[in-house]
Amino acid sequence: MRWAAGCRNGTGLWREIRERGFTGQSGIVRQWATRQRRQGPAADRAPPAKPPKPPTPRKAVRLLMSEPDKLSEDDRQFVLLELSPPIVPAVDLSKAFSTMIKNGLADQLDAWIAAAETGGFNGFARSLRQDRDAVHAALTLPWSTGPVEGQINRLKVVKRSMYGRAGFDLLRHRVLAVA
Repeated sequence: MRWAAGCRNGTGLWREIRERGFTGQSGIVRQWATRQRRQGPAADRAPPAKPPKPPTPRKAVRLLMSEPDKLSEDDRQFVLLELSPPIVPAVDLSKAFSTMIKNGLADQLDAWIAAAETGGFNGFARSLRQDRDAVHAALTLPWSTGPVEGQINRLKVVKRSMYGRAGFDLLRHRVLAVA
């Protein structure tokens, strides 16, 4: 009965049955318990399952911003567990902002900023309100600084890799040769 209840410690079982009148040695009960564990189902021998590791903050953001039907079962379970009442408004605001940026919905900018100010994104909403004209232009105009930023990044990588190793002539040659 104790074995079925989950008590798998041979010495502990021996102490209990000794109190009820058993006169044998503890080794007999320990051997019996060892045989029972080895003959029992695989669940008895398996180590206890470790709880899953929580995702990194970056992965948590990716999971919360993803479409639930595109996630694996474990990831979907995390998303459902994390959608507690305090997190839901933040996730909804983040998804709305992402959709607004991806689709260039400039007409929703002011409403989103107002919702963000009351929804916990005060600092971000304040900075968007200060640069509202630039954000509106980014949503409505077709131009992008992406290519320029890529070139700046490439030049910085070349400069950092050459720092302290060669003179200006070699640096100039590397910058102009790669371009």
